[in-house]
Amino acid sequence: MNKNDSNNENQITHHGVYENFLKYVKIPMIIIDDETITRCNKKKKKLTGYLKDEIEGSKWERFIAEKSDLNMIKE
Repeated sequence: MNKNDSNNENQITHHGVYENFLKYVKIPMIIIDDETITRCNKKKKKLTGYLKDEIEGSKWERFIAEKSDLNMIKE
């Protein structure tokens, strides 16, 4: 097993952990990587009214209602 194989195995393991966590957590959750929402759970979908495909792949800023709130978060 080389270093790349080990990294791929770790990514697969982490993916499963995230999926299980999102499935069973009782609050709306998203996972963000480099300012993009990569995963969300059903509770987040219920809260926003957006489908999974509309949430995942979007920039997190899209879901901030007030521009002033967005500026405060980024500071």
